[in-house]
Amino acid sequence: MKKKFRTKLKKLQYFKLTFLPGFCTKLLKKELVPIKKGKTSSFLIQLLEKQKLKYNYRLKENQIKKYVER
Repeated sequence: MKKKFRTKLKKLQYFKLTFLPGFCTKLLKKELVPIKKGKTSSFLIQLLEKQKLKYNYRLKENQIKKYVER
């Protein structure tokens, strides 16, 4: 399980996540894990895996909100 999670984390490091200062939800604040450009949540990692986004895809705040609201 840990190995799989680390693999997801490595893949997530390719994302350039950009957030506005006030952007956060309870879901995104849970279980924060460090990545190259700050911290993100394990929920977001799972979300990106489910969406099967390409790992070179540049993810913006409004795109993340769109997936969270589904």
